Amino acid sequence: MVSSYVRNKIRIARLLSPHIATAKFMPVTLPFSRENLYRITRRFPMVYLKPTAGCQSRGVIRVTQGSTGYLIRGINRSYNALNNASLYEILQRLTNGKWYIIQQGIDSEDKRGIHFDVRVHLLRIDGRWIIGGMAARVAKPKGIVAGLHQGGTAIPLHRLMKNHLDYGPSMQQQVESQLKEASLKAVNVVSKTVPRKKEMAVDMGIDRSNRVWIFEVNYAYPAIRLFGFADPKLYRHLIFLKKKAR
Repeated sequence: MVSSYVRNKIRIARLLSPHIATAKFMPVTLPFSRENLYRITRRFPMVYLKPTAGCQSRGVIRVTQGSTGYLIRGINRSYNALNNASLYEILQRLTNGKWYIIQQGIDSEDKRGIHFDVRVHLLRIDGRWIIGGMAARVAKPKGIVAGLHQGGTAIPLHRLMKNHLDYGPSMQQQVESQLKEASLKAVNVVSKTVPRKKEMAVDMGIDRSNRVWIFEVNYAYPAIRLFGFADPKLYRHLIFLKKKAR
């Protein structure tokens, strides 16, 4: 049986957001409710709604504010809301009674304005968490998520940084260091609640100020499939490491 912590994003956020090691990497994340919706949209021009027990980016909704109201985008459809009341009504219909979180939106976009994220795969070997590999996923044009099941493309992290973000060697090294720091700190916090888990995946973003953010920690099904598309050599290395994970 999978731990409830695995399947509940709000519980993960409540572990990481107040923790001194990970607080600076966490976007504001709240359970979806009318009060929390109004509260978070007053603070941030973009927010995401995600199923608390979702995976593969299914059911994700993005809300952005404009001069005439709100633009609501699901994976396949868009809606407009003129005010908070109509926004909540539409979101209630789209979430269909399921448990959702509402999260501060992060402008993790490349120089073309296309959304991307970074997957960091970690394993526990000889009692110590290590980073097995990092790769990026780039959304399809106008896509709101970068997952492969929703049309995203997996690429090596260095290609994202060089070609999509125009990073030089120094900036690439600096941001990679932040990604490693954040992901290692996150799994060391989360693993205390599920000590038998030996693999985790951390999905992260990089905003336009080059700040690193933790979107999600997955240790129910930390798949490595995307590494096979991004970097076959790294994928084979991960398969080797998985055999050593304890």
